[in-house]
Amino acid sequence: MSVFDAELHLRLVAERALLEAPDPRHGGGEETVATAAARALVAIGALAAETAGEVLEEYTFAATLRGHEVHELFHHLHAPPRTAGPAALEPLRARRVAAIGQDVAHAAGTLRLTYVIFGERAELGVVGLLDESAFNHGPPSLRVKDDTGTEVQAEFAGGWSGRQLHGTFYPMRRTLSPTTRWLEVEGQRLELRDEDAHHEVRLEPLRESDPALRHLWRQITPDEWSHRPAPLETVIDTLVASGALVVDHPELDTIRRVHTALDGNGGGKRGLPEPWRSLRRGHGHPRGGDGPRGVVVVGAVTPVFDECAVAVDVLESSEDGWSLIVRVTPSAAVKSHFGGDPLRSHLVWWAADDRRHTYVAHTGNWDGSETEGSGVIQFEAPLDAKASYVDLMPTGHTHRAVIRVPLVWR
Repeated sequence: MSVFDAELHLRLVAERALLEAPDPRHGGGEETVATAAARALVAIGALAAETAGEVLEEYTFAATLRGHEVHELFHHLHAPPRTAGPAALEPLRARRVAAIGQDVAHAAGTLRLTYVIFGERAELGVVGLLDESAFNHGPPSLRVKDDTGTEVQAEFAGGWSGRQLHGTFYPMRRTLSPTTRWLEVEGQRLELRDEDAHHEVRLEPLRESDPALRHLWRQITPDEWSHRPAPLETVIDTLVASGALVVDHPELDTIRRVHTALDGNGGGKRGLPEPWRSLRRGHGHPRGGDGPRGVVVVGAVTPVFDECAVAVDVLESSEDGWSLIVRVTPSAAVKSHFGGDPLRSHLVWWAADDRRHTYVAHTGNWDGSETEGSGVIQFEAPLDAKASYVDLMPTGHTHRAVIRVPLVWR
């Protein structure tokens, strides 16, 4: 029996995908296929991450020479080496988060301030309805003052659909006092409501499983940006070729059926194992979304697990979906569009409510350094309006954190 050459296998997968790309002027998905194979080989210990990264970098250069578009993912293959183990990581500290829930009259329209987070720079969450004339002048800014007399100009980061504005205002140059009792926004005084935290946080070990199967189950969660699962057959072929998985393993049929259901190409959820059968899906509901509108101040931090730690500051919900404002250390633990090591085992974001629904999320806007990142975790399916709590479950390689958040809307 020949010895499996993991590096050669990866090179063959990458070259075959490059040759089969349908149009050199448009990306043919080859970077996704090659990265999926590399990630599988690294996960089972068949190939060092450094070697896999070098192969993918060579292949990306070849794709560029042949006129292919190169996905942003490959601009960050050589992430800094991970030297910080669990003992070296500092747990995150809770930040002050206050609910606001008041409307502010602005020249650009009516803005509703929903929350404020105090940290190195204050963050003011906002939704609003813009006047038609505002579209010609770019996003609005806010004049904000605290009870110490500090006044700042806060600039908008986010987006709008139609006339609806949704995002965050960040003060420029100076920040606001973290102990202020109120804010004055555009000359209107807004009282801050600090609330006692009622969340619960615990860590749970994941069930022991075969490394190849564990990797397969992690890969069929939707991709960060396409919202589609990884190229499953490429991953299976790689694991079978390496000898880590037998081609007729009985669990493969279930894995394939779950993949088909998530891929949107047919295959219902009936008969699937949990949590897939109760996975709540968004997009395209004929009657629109049915989720609750509101904000929950969370302010939860987890202990260190799987070489990372998580803080959840705010949960924000609308009819069509919901999101979390989070911080993670290190930032590389989150798979984001503009950074992070694609070969690392990233956090997978799950949630479950008391109505027997399961939710899965992806990373939204993200800003990070080597030590800490912050941004949005987006759940595309709406929350069940009748749910009384939701368990947030950022999941690593061996453990998951469970943050139980009562859904008391503001």
